[in-house]
Amino acid sequence: MQAVVAAYRPEGVTMRQVGAQFGKSAEWVRLQLNAYEALTGERIARKPRGKRGPRPTIPRTPWQCPDCGQRRDLTATQALRAPKRCRPCAIAHVCLPSHIVERWIEARTEGQSWRLIASADGRSIPTIYRGIYLYLRRNDRLDEIPLIWGPKGKVGWLRRFHPR
Repeated sequence: MQAVVAAYRPEGVTMRQVGAQFGKSAEWVRLQLNAYEALTGERIARKPRGKRGPRPTIPRTPWQCPDCGQRRDLTATQALRAPKRCRPCAIAHVCLPSHIVERWIEARTEGQSWRLIASADGRSIPTIYRGIYLYLRRNDRLDEIPLIWGPKGKVGWLRRFHPR
């Protein structure tokens, strides 16, 4: 049986077509061919499975963030739309008007909660954290952190996300 199946194969007939001749599946034909090859040592030509060859390489353009030095290789389309800075550096460079941030600092030192400040201004609490921290850092007023966040102010995560 294995020799008969192997005889069909070199003619360019697919395994599914050979299996249909015997009322069997293409998997059965594959197993028969493997068994025949193991017995005789003869290799039967098969179509290569999977990809039909290597993908052509897409030319890449190097890109680097001017602030932190992060590097990426971008395609031509990505390079056209690439921002000037990477995401963390772009967030760090967003400047809110000083009167808004000063209003937040004043409200916090008066004892208002973060949730109250956020709901009054229509922004999220992390946005207010980040805005105040970056404002204080930009103006060399980091010594005011305990007044705003309390004596055990946990701003380590802000320092990690926005290094100098």
